[in-house]
Amino acid sequence: MFLLFYGMAVLSCVLAGQRFGAFLLYAGIHGAAIIIWVGLAQVAACFIPGFSASVNPPSWLTWQSPLLKLFSDGPLDLNNRIGLTIPMIYGAVGLILLVLSGVLYQIRRAETAGDMLSFSVIQIISKIFAALAVGLGGFALLQLVAFPSQSVSFGILMLLVLVLIAIGWIAAEMIIQKSFRIFHSRSVLVGCALLVVTAAAMLGAKADAFGYIHRLPDSDQVESASISLQYYQCYNYTTVSPADALALHEAALDHLDQLTAYDDHDSMLQFSVSYGLKDGDTMERTYYFDENVAPELKESILSVLDKPENVYNEIFNGWTTKPAADTFLNGWVNANYHDGSDIPNFSHNGGDSADLTAEEAVTLYKAVLQDIQDGNVIPPARLQAGNFTDGAVPSPIGYFYLTFAARPYNSAEESYSHYQETVRQQHASIDLYSTMTHTIAAMKDMGFQFR
Repeated sequence: MFLLFYGMAVLSCVLAGQRFGAFLLYAGIHGAAIIIWVGLAQVAACFIPGFSASVNPPSWLTWQSPLLKLFSDGPLDLNNRIGLTIPMIYGAVGLILLVLSGVLYQIRRAETAGDMLSFSVIQIISKIFAALAVGLGGFALLQLVAFPSQSVSFGILMLLVLVLIAIGWIAAEMIIQKSFRIFHSRSVLVGCALLVVTAAAMLGAKADAFGYIHRLPDSDQVESASISLQYYQCYNYTTVSPADALALHEAALDHLDQLTAYDDHDSMLQFSVSYGLKDGDTMERTYYFDENVAPELKESILSVLDKPENVYNEIFNGWTTKPAADTFLNGWVNANYHDGSDIPNFSHNGGDSADLTAEEAVTLYKAVLQDIQDGNVIPPARLQAGNFTDGAVPSPIGYFYLTFAARPYNSAEESYSHYQETVRQQHASIDLYSTMTHTIAAMKDMGFQFR
């Protein structure tokens, strides 16, 4: 990595005619691309249906930001050949930059010494990147400070972005020229061209000229799918069938005129759909809509989440193996109190909580599965205000927590402490409702006494 950073520093010194210019160029190489991406994502999320500002940057962009790439891939493991590939690639790039610096040094004109940047092409590129970083990054910061939870009309959005880009261009021109007299014909022409291209790109994206809004993956390309329905910004995905996810995605696109940017009010719903494609890529879309404006869309999503297999996927999220007594790690049951009183809804040996044995945990797991199949478990997606006809959210009478290992312990292969530290654990926190008759019956057989 030293070669990369050293090569970038040498190249910055060659391209700049003074130290301050080299410093700005070096900082821009490190951070401009990420700042532009964050701002671009924030701007796009304001007017492109399905786009989320929290989406991860593309892999090619993280490669252009070495520090981000290193931090996103975790600590360097010298024993991992794949992990060593990244610094080796960056080291090779550093050598190339050093060679390029030597070539540019030979052709750099001596009279450019003292200029902020020594090459006219680099001046134009730097001004474009600086203007976009100030314009897009400035809008992201302005939105965070001034209107973090409010949508902005497309006209005002475009005006703000163009004004901020113009400010960034003027500031970059002043710094590069080291003068306030910057409004010469060439500067104005290039600056106006940048504003026109930006405006055209925004108008084209809004009209779906790039095909992003209406893009749907082919069913034979989807390997897995998950969806989320929330009243606030979060991503608690539930695995569903690809056919259901595609059907709901199409339903959301049928309500394009009712979709909006995120706005913080009680009836705002967030619907997210994520696809795992067979080529290893992913595709995500996030939509916001008012449940009072598009109630049929909300019910379509809930009807999918109500399916027993999806209720199971939401409660036992990420479980890949069937629990058994030899994979049990821990579990317990807690009772809630009746109507705020000091009387628990159920008890066990006089207490309002109890630890579970391996056999009891497996029995409760099987009872919950039966309740899910019989429709006795209230889907977690419906446990939010507004998802019940009378507007009331049922109160759980208690809850229990289960932890199973993904594989059994083998004393011939490892110690139990090593097993606990390395084995993948499967957790589930389950709310207990009076409708879960099979689970309650199993608990009664274990000695639990209900009111």
